[in-house]
Amino acid sequence: MGNWMRAAVLWTGGKDSALAFQASLNVYDIRRLICFVPAEGRQFY
Repeated sequence: MGNWMRAAVLWTGGKDSALAFQASLNVYDIRRLICFVPAEGRQFY
């Protein structure tokens, strides 16, 4: 990855978020993708 900047990405859903994530793939060394999901009494890892 060379001198790329490391990043965590906050996924909020929707078209704008998807386009921003796609554009970030070639710019940042993405180490984490953080998503929010509706609570339904389940754990997500």
